[in-house]
This record gives sequence, structure tokens and C-alpha cells, in this order.
Amino acid sequence: MAGAVEPGDVLDVSAHMLASARAGAWDQVTTQSAERDRLLRLLPLADASAAETMKTLLAHNEEVKSLVAKARDDLGEALGQHRHSHRALNAYWHAAID
Repeated sequence: MAGAVEPGDVLDVSAHMLASARAGAWDQVTTQSAERDRLLRLLPLADASAAETMKTLLAHNEEVKSLVAKARDDLGEALGQHRHSHRALNAYWHAAID
């Protein structure tokens, strides 16, 4: 990115990251998070809008964390269902063989 980093640059990447998280596009979230972190390090914090930018970024972070937790829980539930189905299929197969 050429020139100075503006708060809007960081917020745009953060908003795209949040949209990706809402869509479950976790690879994109990872990439966008790295880009947002890079831009954030270049952001002049003496800017008058820095406090508002940080509040928005924190809100985005909280929502992304919530979405990650839900995805993790959903994955755990799906894994549990898969294990249950596997055990049932295995029991059926062994009953058919015996």
C-alpha cells in the first residue's frame, strides 16, 4: 500500500475480515488478519480518530472471536455425530458378520 496508512484502510480490512468470518471463510480471515495487523502497526496513533478506530477494531475482534467459538463448537458437534455414526455402523457391520 503506497503512502500513509489511514484509519479507514485498517477498518476496511477489518470489515472484510469480519465479513469473511461471518461467511465461514477462515482462510481469508487469517490472511486479512495478518494484513490488518500489518496496517495497524503503520497507523499513526496520534491521529484524532485513533480512539474511535480502536473501538471499532475491538468490536470487530469480539464478533470474530464469537464466530470462531461457534464454528469450533459446531465442528465439535459434527465430530461427535460422526463418531456416533461410525460406532453404529461398526456395530451393525460386526453384527452382520457374526
